[in-house]
Amino acid sequence: MSFSSPDPFDECPGYYLPDFAPFKKCKNISHFCAHAKDVYTIEMLLRWAIFVIPCCLCFFALLLNIYIFWVLIPSLRKMTDRAKKKYVFILSRAISSTMSTISIFLLPTMIFLTHFNFWVIAFFIIFEMLSFLSFLGGIAGTTLTIYVAVVHPVYYQREMSLRKCVTILLVFWICAVIVAVGCGIVEAAFVGKYTPFMCDYSSCAEPVLIFGIVCISIAFILCLGTQFFVIFSLWRHERKSKKRGDYSSHQKAMTGVKRKLFGGFFVFGTMAIFEIASAIMLVNSVGSQDQDSDACDMLESSGSRLQFVISCVILTLLWTIGLFFDPIFTLTFDPLFSETVTRHYSIMKSRISRKRRKEENLVISDS
Repeated sequence: MSFSSPDPFDECPGYYLPDFAPFKKCKNISHFCAHAKDVYTIEMLLRWAIFVIPCCLCFFALLLNIYIFWVLIPSLRKMTDRAKKKYVFILSRAISSTMSTISIFLLPTMIFLTHFNFWVIAFFIIFEMLSFLSFLGGIAGTTLTIYVAVVHPVYYQREMSLRKCVTILLVFWICAVIVAVGCGIVEAAFVGKYTPFMCDYSSCAEPVLIFGIVCISIAFILCLGTQFFVIFSLWRHERKSKKRGDYSSHQKAMTGVKRKLFGGFFVFGTMAIFEIASAIMLVNSVGSQDQDSDACDMLESSGSRLQFVISCVILTLLWTIGLFFDPIFTLTFDPLFSETVTRHYSIMKSRISRKRRKEENLVISDS
């Protein structure tokens, strides 16, 4: 392809950004404008789908999680050990969700400002993967607690102590730490620069990435399997109670809990399908990337790089949407939070109305 102008981007109006200056020397690439369009699309996806949209959603999710901490921590101090058993899992989940939102904010910083330093990337991957796995563990723990409390109330009150719940929670976190540290160090050695050991793709990074996908899949399957089992068990328990004629008002109050579980099952089931599929696509795309390619090679391989970025976008957006909806489910369906939200809304509404009446009275008195 020949160019009448020394700047090949003159032939491709609308697809040039200041960051694309190194590509101007690539004049002998066939279908230059098609590759320029792919690179421009990659830049826009990174800007909007990796940075702007996730950061906006995570900002609101972070505010909601802060509100959950503000309500939950003082309430835990007043609760008995019996009441605390469910809320330690909700607290753990809120901590994991907050860590995940922080990692979304840190992602652009890691990409653009750290120059792929090994230790920074290792810390980021460990932090992000730890929050992800512990988050799913918190969901599974909360769901199991609801199941035991409703279907086996005697065991829940007498045998399932706060200490056992905390032990289960610690097991989740320890397993998450082991997997996150192992995968994080190896993945950082493959991606980062100035690494303490060499890690090529075929013999080092690919097995670890596959292991990470297996861990993510197992975590999702366990979480979704637990939710499905609990939803089915609560449905059976409700049917048996109706047949016996002892369907109490307390059991009717569990309708909101079942809605929360079903909503969470649908959201995280959808996330699981797309997260695992995108992760597999990501592994396939990583294998075709050349870390040492120059600007022209990068431009010529823009099609495969675009597929790689699309996989990253799907993973990021789905996980961000999950983080956004999780505190909404908690605030909507949990009695402690829903009653507190209603009370705070009523207080705020009354204050606004009093302020308006006061302003109206001042206007009347001035006139």
